Amino acid sequence: MKPVDIIFSAKDFQQFRDWIKLNLEGLTWQGRFEKEFEEFWHLFFIDGLSINQVTQRFQYAFSEIKIGPVVAWFKWLREKFLCYSFIYKDISILTLADATETNVSELAVILRSFFLDVFPHLDDYFSTIFQIGNVASSNLDITFDSISDELDISGDFVGSREFEIMPSMEITLYKGWTDFIKKIKKDLYYYDVDLKKLELKASWKRYPLFFAEIVGILLLGIVLVEVIVKYNDWYQKQQNKKISDTYNAPFQWIDKKYKTKEDATDAIKELDPELIDLDGVKINMSKGDGDREIGETNVWGTESDVVLTSWDALPKDFNLTELEQSDYEEMRKGGFRDTRFGNRKAYRIMVNSVNTINTREMMNNLLEKYNVIQADNVKPGTFVPGGVYYNLFVPRQFLREFLMQVHDVGNAVIYESRTRHGNPPGRNKVFIWIKSF
Repeated sequence: MKPVDIIFSAKDFQQFRDWIKLNLEGLTWQGRFEKEFEEFWHLFFIDGLSINQVTQRFQYAFSEIKIGPVVAWFKWLREKFLCYSFIYKDISILTLADATETNVSELAVILRSFFLDVFPHLDDYFSTIFQIGNVASSNLDITFDSISDELDISGDFVGSREFEIMPSMEITLYKGWTDFIKKIKKDLYYYDVDLKKLELKASWKRYPLFFAEIVGILLLGIVLVEVIVKYNDWYQKQQNKKISDTYNAPFQWIDKKYKTKEDATDAIKELDPELIDLDGVKINMSKGDGDREIGETNVWGTESDVVLTSWDALPKDFNLTELEQSDYEEMRKGGFRDTRFGNRKAYRIMVNSVNTINTREMMNNLLEKYNVIQADNVKPGTFVPGGVYYNLFVPRQFLREFLMQVHDVGNAVIYESRTRHGNPPGRNKVFIWIKSF
């Protein structure tokens, strides 16, 4: 089946840009790199591109960019473009999947997440119609027009939410952004992108570097072998010398002369007085861990991250947590700890979920139940590429029960660490990341 040829004009791309509400002040560092960003946009989105050609350009960007945040931004931009095409080009899910070479199941998840953010009160409806697992599933012929007729809604809404981070991400500040613009000037001059040809061309350029690396590794290996051989010869000579000295040591005659009691007393008097006065002897401790001596009180350090593998590892009373002593302090630090900044413990929870929507809803119920508040300017439960993000302050009196409830929500791993700054009175910081599969 030949993909449908859907053409986008310069007006369409400008409408798409206005629809996702790009914040040029944030993207270009208050306008400093606005010229570079505008150059990228007009090189990447050329008037008259088909939807398949736009898809090829996104694939090119993913193959060329190696910077994690910029890759995440392009992933977000691609998902918004798919949603925009579905809403304003009046095409079905199956047609859009074929035209963009996207798996229908992946496309259904993207559309469901988008519409749930726009119409959260229609959770059940969108979760049902976008329940698509493969090309044999139903609802593949659904279009936005059919949805709007059934729900009596219009397409008069924006494509980005107020709490989203991506529209303002400072992607132009990253080191590889300028190099990427130079490459798309050369590689994306034509409408079609031949990725195989570009990859072959890039591989030929890498051959000299590859051979140089091989030569460097061989030379390094030769040098290491020579050093090891020389060291072995030296070490063998040293061992032979020690053995020879042991067997050929000169015999020392025992001094059989005796001393009278008076002579012994005189010899003792010649000793250092500090060695005779046992009460004055000072014990010098090793300066190893912490560079300390007995009697010092300024001994600082931080505990490393601890993975809590069972609920018994959690303290029963988090108000007394700072008074307990860990194995790290007892074995490595001699019982000393840093108590200058009060309660500084924080918890990071990684939750794996196959149904992000349900997990997010259960998590939001726990926040309301335990009077949990947000810790930064990002709304708890924000969808970001790859999962859902929470940054919270949890009341300490409910902390143990809250962590146990979060563990029951999904397959979770809890890490205990120390924050750079102290927690607010009566609360502990908890980071939660729900990873979507």
